[in-house]
Amino acid sequence: MTSQGYAQLADLGCAREMSGQQQFTMCGDPSYLSPEQVKTMGHNHTVDFWSLGVLIYEMLTGVLPFGDADTPETELYKNISGHTKDVDCFEKAANADAISEDAKDLVASLLYPESDQRIGSGAKGCEDIKQHPWLKDTHWKELTQGRLPAPHADICSVKTQQNISRDLEKEFVTDAEAMASEDLPEELEMF
Repeated sequence: MTSQGYAQLADLGCAREMSGQQQFTMCGDPSYLSPEQVKTMGHNHTVDFWSLGVLIYEMLTGVLPFGDADTPETELYKNISGHTKDVDCFEKAANADAISEDAKDLVASLLYPESDQRIGSGAKGCEDIKQHPWLKDTHWKELTQGRLPAPHADICSVKTQQNISRDLEKEFVTDAEAMASEDLPEELEMF
């Protein structure tokens, strides 16, 4: 999280540039893999929409939809590959009654087992997701330009200040001399 409360992409070591062809890589957190990845059927960009569904589910419920950290990978993969469109993945969630029907519908649309029918897979792509009723009031332009204040920005700012005042940065850049100065974040150049 940035000090302004925005999510920040980090560690793209497992990222894969999609060339339009089916991919067969299986990298990333096993809990976020889609059925087509688990079944090694080949996949496209819609695996990211599946992962978004898992993330939203986790943020809404506090747990993962197909198994937790203690679930053996074979069982996790069985749960993912056995997921059907008729199953309500929120039925086991402790707070299911507090989650709006629109939120549940978006997650179900993102966790649609057939990738070609998953929301976002059609001709309008991401626009279908952005126009979903649960997200319809989102001001996308302001959000992408960083002009929409995050409701938790004050917490992120405090945490950033606390971390700056500690010596975490020294641990991160142990070989600062070996790094080009342009590679160092501005806050760390003094070390």
